[in-house]
Formats: sequence, structure tokens, C-alpha cells
Amino acid sequence: MKTVAVIDIGSNTIKALVAQSGTPPVPLYEEALDVRISTGISQTNPCLTEDAIRAGTHAVAELLERAKQHKPDQIRIVATSAVRDAQNRDDFAKSIETATNIPLDILTGKSEALTLDKALACDPFLHTCPNFLSVDLGGGSLEFLHYKDQILTDSISLNIGTVRMTEGFITNPQDPIPATSLDALSDKVAELIQASAFDMNACKGTQLVGTGGAMSVTRAILAHKKDIDYNEHPSYLHTHEMQKLLEELAAITAQQRAQVPGLPERRADIFPTTLAILLTLAKLTQTDNFYHCPYNLRFGLAKELLG
Repeated sequence: MKTVAVIDIGSNTIKALVAQSGTPPVPLYEEALDVRISTGISQTNPCLTEDAIRAGTHAVAELLERAKQHKPDQIRIVATSAVRDAQNRDDFAKSIETATNIPLDILTGKSEALTLDKALACDPFLHTCPNFLSVDLGGGSLEFLHYKDQILTDSISLNIGTVRMTEGFITNPQDPIPATSLDALSDKVAELIQASAFDMNACKGTQLVGTGGAMSVTRAILAHKKDIDYNEHPSYLHTHEMQKLLEELAAITAQQRAQVPGLPERRADIFPTTLAILLTLAKLTQTDNFYHCPYNLRFGLAKELLG
């Protein structure tokens, strides 16, 4: 039975998946390290800092060693928005290849979206949901995939991410965040989406499907608030709960947010932005909940390797 390993270098976290042949792929090992390499991503000419390159390379090497314990037949290391937009991405790629002897594959926005399509196909529930809009929100980018009658009709990757928008609109994310800042951020997100080539009007009333860390962290916090296990929490996350959570988190400091069960310390400064963006998407589509799909980009990459 074939086994593959994937390491995904995101803007906020670096994640590994080892999976075996199956429908869907059967995970043998999963781990994520909170290593934000994307600081400064909102600058006109973004560059990865030396510290980010060093920390990112170390995290990849660490995850690779653990993944190799499962003796994968193939290994793929990919990077997304923060790396592809960096002026010095070649330096980062060289550092990764020197440390691992594996070339770094920097995904384009289009290839990232199409790989997410393969990941969504792993979810049995979505086979019963003919019309939906998939949303994958990261630190540097936001991917949309719109399905009508089970057919992918439109997709796009936009430079709207939690780190980008926090740097652009939140003066000091360590402090309580004023509602006026979040409103300005939300207005800008809506403006950027509506100015893009993506037809958001066609998605009104469509089921929202969220993947990736933004959704899993939201679900984890809500589960803790209800004093239930993560897997016991329903896959549907309602916007009225998310709005209440945003108001609670924006009213306290990042240090206090870091004490909230389910919220990783390294996301405490940007998580209000995460919720604000997701709620803006719900408003634009006139929907009141997200379905949390557990199959993320890494599953799509694993599925490609497994054939």
C-alpha cells in the first residue's frame, strides 16, 4: 500500500501529513507547528526575514524527520502565499532544499485552488451538497471555489489573508481592537472581493464550506466554550456564535486572548481579523453558517501523489 508525505508551508503554520492509499486517503501522521513566516507580507515589496527563513527551514526539517519514520514512498514540500509573494522566495527555496535535499514547490494561486478541489472531493458530505462555496482563509491569501450542481464553476485566489489585513488595518493587535478598525477591515475585504474577477453575487444563499486552520481553531474555541470535545462539536458553525466570539476577543488584549482555550498563542493577535473576514463572507453570501470540512490542502496534495 502506497504511503506519501506532504509538508505545507503556510503563512501562519507549517503542517505535515503522512497518508496511505484509501478513499479518502488514510492519515497516519499529522502535525502543525506555529511558525509565522509572513510578518511584513502587506508591504509593497514583501520579503521573508532571515529569522523567518531560519525558523521555517528548521520547522520543515523537524517535520520531515518525523514523517520519514512512516517510510513514505514519495515526499512533497510546498509553499503558498507568503513565499510566492516574497521578493526573496528563491533564498527560502534554496534554504529548504539545502536542509532536506527536496526541492520546494511554490504553488501558484490557481494551482492551490485546484488542489483544494481535490481535497474537497474527499469529503462524503459534500457529495450530497450540490451547491456550495468553499472558503480557505490563510495568513496571506483567501481561496474561493464555487460549485453548482457538483461542478466547479469558478475559483480564485485573492491576496486577502489574516496577516495581510491585520497589518493593514489593526494599529496594535496586542491591544483591544476598536470596532471601527474591524469595520474598516471588513469594508475593505468586501471591496476587494467585489472588485475581483470572482462572481460573488452568484454565491448568494449558497452553503459556505470552510477548510483550514481558520475554521478548525474557531471550532475548537466554540467546543471549549460548550465544554465538549472538538469532535463532538457539530460541523456547522453559526455566524451568531462567531460574531459573539469576535466581540469577546476584540474587547481584550492579545495576551488575554492567548489564554482562551482552543486559541493557539501564536494566533492570538490575528484571530479577531480571521473572524471578521469570515463574517464578511457570510454577509456577502447572505448565509448564517459555515460547514467545516476537515479535508484541507494537504489532503489534496496527498491525493495527487497517491494517484
